[in-house]
Amino acid sequence: MQSYLYSSRMDDKFEHEVLQRLKAIEQRLDALETSQDRLQEAYARSRAHLRRLWLRPPMWTFEQHSPRSLDLRSLPGPPALPNQVPGIAIVTPTLNQGRFLGATIDSVIGQNYPKLFYRVQDGGSNDDTVQILKSYGEKIGWRSAPDGGQSDAINAGFAEADCDIMAYLNSDDTLLPGALAYVANFFQARPDIDILYSHRVFIDGEGFEIGRAILPAHDDGRFTMRATFPRKQCSGAAVFGRPSARWT
Repeated sequence: MQSYLYSSRMDDKFEHEVLQRLKAIEQRLDALETSQDRLQEAYARSRAHLRRLWLRPPMWTFEQHSPRSLDLRSLPGPPALPNQVPGIAIVTPTLNQGRFLGATIDSVIGQNYPKLFYRVQDGGSNDDTVQILKSYGEKIGWRSAPDGGQSDAINAGFAEADCDIMAYLNSDDTLLPGALAYVANFFQARPDIDILYSHRVFIDGEGFEIGRAILPAHDDGRFTMRATFPRKQCSGAAVFGRPSARWT
């Protein structure tokens, strides 16, 4: 009986020590999680501070969120076209982007813009890009051959364009409905403006919205400071311009 009681006390003592050690481990894990959260907050603050130093004043406000459906029905309908419809030329450079290319093309030809020159310049893809391009028949112009990269493809596409307004649209970007009608009206109303840039909606590979970039009203100081359009702030998907404008 005495031996049993001694063994029982030893078991209780061992269990108590194990529980104490587990409790200490849990406390250390909690402390590590707290430290990690603080480090992440500090890192986010430092990045924001560096961006403020690099971009004075800031070029945009970026709002990121978990994936959600992009409800196009909530958007206002396209405006009526102006009396004199300007010609718009859009070039899409692409290379092995077949997964996204169809959505890009559909967003352009789905504008139903009457004076549209649209050309896809493929750099010689080895995926299903050519089959996708062929499926559109005469709805689009396209060429597939090795080129010197994105800039070469864009220049080659514009070489055959006769237009009043030009833009390039990457093969994983899309236009929102009514975008070209809005662009046409703006340039028609403001002949003194050469470049038009827009807000942006970011989508993932499945087409779900994951964020938005809200650009401020135009300020010459922003572009004087940056010398040109920063590529990360205003890429081809968000910029339209007259052929007379300086494209860099």
